[in-house]
Amino acid sequence: YRYSVRWGGIKVGESYLGSTEKVEIASTSAYLLFSSAKTLPFFDSFYKVRDENIAWLDAKSFVSLGFSKHLREGRFRRDEEVFYDHTLSEFKAKVYKKNGVIVEEKGSMKQYAYDVLSALYLVRAQNLEVGKHADFERIKFEEAQKSQGINFFLLFYKQLFSILLFVSCEGKDY
Repeated sequence: YRYSVRWGGIKVGESYLGSTEKVEIASTSAYLLFSSAKTLPFFDSFYKVRDENIAWLDAKSFVSLGFSKHLREGRFRRDEEVFYDHTLSEFKAKVYKKNGVIVEEKGSMKQYAYDVLSALYLVRAQNLEVGKHADFERIKFEEAQKSQGINFFLLFYKQLFSILLFVSCEGKDY
């Protein structure tokens, strides 16, 4: 799916959300989910954005197996990959720093928590009602390995598969 990115009513970029073929991750069949965002050429000179996110969703159990993000927003850079082991309630992560240093993290997590992209993909399959909430646990390893909640609030249906969501994550509204 292709979406327009607007700032103050002006189209400043485009965003894509979708899934491709099934892939194998750690001997598990998974759906490969992706999202990307980029600014239009004119706006690149002000604040260039080139974001790419990938998530792997177990094809049988629909749990998040992990995600990878490659963020380029103005001067901000972030590259990381995180993989989840739900049977052990553990995650392993790698953060790739600008200076070439790779920081490895690991820790505990709530079982069956989701990354943001997988949660967004799954909320589309929920039986949502206007004015009702759908909640998912989010894995956030940067801050003391705590899981955070993601809350989706359906404002209205636009089309069958295109819905406008109000998303609240970590106390911030998106």
